[in-house]
Amino acid sequence: MSRPNLYYFTNYFPDTKARHVQIAKMVDSFMDMPVDVNFVLRDFRTKFQYDMKDYYRLKNEFNITELPSLKFLPVAYDYYFQHNLKKYVDKIINTRGARQTFLYSRYGKNSGCLTEILIESAGKYNFRGVFAEVHEGLNPREKSYVSKLDGIVVIS
Repeated sequence: MSRPNLYYFTNYFPDTKARHVQIAKMVDSFMDMPVDVNFVLRDFRTKFQYDMKDYYRLKNEFNITELPSLKFLPVAYDYYFQHNLKKYVDKIINTRGARQTFLYSRYGKNSGCLTEILIESAGKYNFRGVFAEVHEGLNPREKSYVSKLDGIVVIS
């Protein structure tokens, strides 16, 4: 039997901010579990002057899949990125199968739209396996999206 697949989605990475340290540590920890971890982000990186493994003190090396985007737009207005993300999720669900696949994201002020796209894309397949970290208070619209998640991870 093949190992489950975990796809960790984030808006952009790497950076020196605390949330990026937390993202790196989460992905590193997931890699210690019996799952195949796929780190997927918006093609939005700035040049990172440090070695990621050393800077974040990671145990594992991980590969990054970057989805093309228009770098000058926020995710909510970057329809090129949204289109590429939807195609990528379609491909995951159609090739990996829903029973062995999990989609994971952060839900915060800079990444809420990304999680909403994952929820909508998975919903058209009746896919169960979308999880997110929730870091902030939510307005009514955000609560309606978060209620569609299959699981919530609360860190703060």
